[in-house]
Amino acid sequence: MFLKFNQTASKPRCYIRQLDIQGVDSKFIEQHKGILNELLSQILPDTHYYAAVTGLSQHGFERRYGLSYEQGLIRFRLLDRQLAIQGLMDLSLPVNDFKQLQIAVKTVFIVENKINLLAFPNYENALVIFGSGYAVNRLADVDCLQQASLYYWGDLDVDGMAILSQLRQLCPKLQSIMMDMPTLAHCAQLTGVDIRSGAAKNLSYLSGSEQQVYRYLQEHHLRLEQERINFSYVQQYLDRLKQLKA
Repeated sequence: MFLKFNQTASKPRCYIRQLDIQGVDSKFIEQHKGILNELLSQILPDTHYYAAVTGLSQHGFERRYGLSYEQGLIRFRLLDRQLAIQGLMDLSLPVNDFKQLQIAVKTVFIVENKINLLAFPNYENALVIFGSGYAVNRLADVDCLQQASLYYWGDLDVDGMAILSQLRQLCPKLQSIMMDMPTLAHCAQLTGVDIRSGAAKNLSYLSGSEQQVYRYLQEHHLRLEQERINFSYVQQYLDRLKQLKA
């Protein structure tokens, strides 16, 4: 049923749907992963599965036994027409395919709002990625993120600051944009009440100024969603960023 593989295997063998087992259909396997995992862990040699993968969440069964599974999609836009791929600027790729993408970008932006992805201004040698909240950890080992200047723009709230801290743990050179006190002050009339703020967390990967923002948001129960920031401010902010990098 399962082929032997080693820890350096780079690709899963097949999908559950492709397993051809007499008397056992793929629907049965899908519906009984829990008990099958317990049984297989007992009868298979430890060289036939990844013992470090435990639990069934996030395709745990498939990852444990070297099976293929549906990859999440990375939605991104190229912000420079010269970087277009066969004329395409707005694309979605499976995570593993995105990681193989060879594209010469100097700047990468990650945003948490899909409309901001679509409306993000043109920017030379850059692309923008739809981060989808805590799914940003899927991007940690993408080559183009390692080589480019990396910026994160999330909501100005406790969750946004937590995502920023998490992503910086994975990508230490990450910088934040429009998640600062000047932006909060500029948009003071547009902030809302954040009932989820609760007790402060230890977000150890925030900078000193970001810690100040986080404490202010937490203490005053404030939230500024990124799509509430007027577009002219966004454009001016990015123009200043270009000047600083010039």
